[in-house]
Amino acid sequence: MIPFGRYGAGLWTGHPVGLFVALGVVVMALISLPESRPFLAGAIALGSVCGIFLWHRHRKESEDLRAVRTPLFLR
Repeated sequence: MIPFGRYGAGLWTGHPVGLFVALGVVVMALISLPESRPFLAGAIALGSVCGIFLWHRHRKESEDLRAVRTPLFLR
């Protein structure tokens, strides 16, 4: 199969429905595997911290690139 879409990713990459799928998997794991609750709690907390850090970093890089590309008289 040949990758399609922007940068070779599919059309469903980053689609909001992925959030529901991921939440469904986590809820099923929480209900069916009680021993996994501490691991999932830690993974969700650590993943949230890493995600927020990467999001802020991406925003900062985007702002820096916009400043470089924008002519001085438009800033």
